Amino acid sequence: MNIYLCRYLCLLAAFSVFSASADADKKPLTGNQPVTKLRWLVVHAPNDYFIRMAKVFKEKVEKETDKRVVVELLDESGCFDDLYPDWKSKESVGGRTNYISQLRNLLKKKGLEETKANIMKISSDETFAGGAAVALKRAEGMRLLQEGKVDIAQSYTYFLAKNGNPEYHALELPFLFTGYEHVDRFLESDAGEKLLASTVSDFGYRGLAYTFSGGLLVSLTQKKNPLVSEQSWSGLRFRKIGSTIRERTLAELGGKFVPLSSYKKIAFGSPVGHRPTNLIQANAIDAEEINLPDVERWLSDVIPTPGKKLPPKNRYDLNKFAVTETQHSLLSTIFVIKEQTFQSMSKKDQEIVKAAALVSAKFERELTIQRYEDAKKRLRDVGFTWLTVSPEERKKMRAKVEPVYTQLFKEVPTTKQIVEKALELKELHIKKVADK
Repeated sequence: MNIYLCRYLCLLAAFSVFSASADADKKPLTGNQPVTKLRWLVVHAPNDYFIRMAKVFKEKVEKETDKRVVVELLDESGCFDDLYPDWKSKESVGGRTNYISQLRNLLKKKGLEETKANIMKISSDETFAGGAAVALKRAEGMRLLQEGKVDIAQSYTYFLAKNGNPEYHALELPFLFTGYEHVDRFLESDAGEKLLASTVSDFGYRGLAYTFSGGLLVSLTQKKNPLVSEQSWSGLRFRKIGSTIRERTLAELGGKFVPLSSYKKIAFGSPVGHRPTNLIQANAIDAEEINLPDVERWLSDVIPTPGKKLPPKNRYDLNKFAVTETQHSLLSTIFVIKEQTFQSMSKKDQEIVKAAALVSAKFERELTIQRYEDAKKRLRDVGFTWLTVSPEERKKMRAKVEPVYTQLFKEVPTTKQIVEKALELKELHIKKVADK
């Protein structure tokens, strides 16, 4: 049996034991008993992963609390006016300015009225504006949580690191983790739990569990430029990204960043323009860090499903591309709850919510890993080149990015302890593999 599935079943069993003990002292729900409502805005990509995860969480919480706590799952329509407060005023602020402008232009181009239904239809399409719609809503979900308009949201760890707790930068450090089992060992360790709990005191929300929504990153290039050696990164052009640690990593490895202005017309010129395959084929960039959701999205554009023909603009010579399984950085998310809401619940219900969060988050991580393996097989089946990095070259890459560690330890000294724990678990993992 798959080791990850075994872990998930063990965690599920532990939750069942906890639930059984909680049943013993439950009191009948009366009409006068207060009900806590947890509003969860589910807009994080990939949506189908998190909708399934949210349903697992909702079912367990409502069952084990006998509906003293109910979970309301909201989509974009449920928070439309809060997500788009500046739409009617025709004025935008912050990161919404460019996004709202692009939405309007696209609606006009398609001959669609500026109705709520049309706005949601366009903005929910992850091909729109290079994924800008989805990225915006992820950030807006955290804003709505802090304003008290929702109770649960999800955010990338690098976003939380830049806007609250810088210790989360440690999770993205290059070549820290050796694989998904190592990642899981750390996330479920005392150090991982301590890091998760560190959001509470200062930032107004509590971390409940780690999710992936990406996982360990791999690298897409042309077949002639695979990232299989330390030297192969040098001089390659990448899109500029939002993560401080990943940008420093690529800089140390010799990569170059290109501004959006240099490929904007390509990226926004067609429904699939922003796809990494398209940008690489158009010579706008040379390489792209990708995660599982990215792989699945552009696979659907460039690989036909049975009985379906792709339009000419979506056709690529797949023999020209290669994916290198660098797994050089972890892209992860955190499932958070507003601290004020959490404290309004009884201790018993708090424990139920925390336990349900761990089970549902584990479910999402297992789903991510399985779909990663499925995507890998699908690529290989159509002749796509999939490469790995040798242990020797990985060590060279790790040595070259040592300045990234040094700089972070200087800026955030407590991250050194987090890394030490991760490395300790790494040695245990290596020993376990060697003993088999």
